[in-house]
Amino acid sequence: MNADTVQITVTSVNHCLVANVQIDLTNEVLDGLRENLLGRLEQETVRGVVLDFSGLSVMDTTEFEAVRKLAQMVELLGPPCVMVGLNAGIVSYLVTLGVDTSGINSMLGLNEALDWFAHNDQST
Repeated sequence: MNADTVQITVTSVNHCLVANVQIDLTNEVLDGLRENLLGRLEQETVRGVVLDFSGLSVMDTTEFEAVRKLAQMVELLGPPCVMVGLNAGIVSYLVTLGVDTSGINSMLGLNEALDWFAHNDQST
């Protein structure tokens, strides 16, 4: 794995996987994140996956589409996937360009997402 992908931590918190993205989303970074998350999902049972982008200041349409596809892959494996931490500038840019955001679950922050998963756990 490349040095950039090591900087994306994927941790288990309250039976959820949390990917904390703090670096620019290059193709290599996105590939590493996808491999890491999907590999973990094959090995662990989780109630959800959180993609935390609070460390990003920019995201273009190509990167957003790659993240959207990653969220779809996660959900095909079972658990719901939520994006958190998108800043107002990124959201404004994506909506202004008319990017398709259908099927995307999003929340303001990590705590909100973890609380939502805890209260909507379907495995119990």
